[in-house]
Amino acid sequence: MAKPQPTDTRAHDAIDSALRTLEVERGGVDALIAALRNGLSTSFVAAIEMIRGVEGRVIVTGMG
Repeated sequence: MAKPQPTDTRAHDAIDSALRTLEVERGGVDALIAALRNGLSTSFVAAIEMIRGVEGRVIVTGMG
């Protein structure tokens, strides 16, 4: 009988964590798609045009 390896549990935990993260991110992307289809597109395009018009560098930060 093979002895279980401690890394098996760690690998399983890492996969579970990655799947949870991807589920959350998918929800965020779905919300962004819905927002772009329902009124955010005008503001989004305005922001992109403003960024494109900047000479030099643009630093974008955020949380979440």
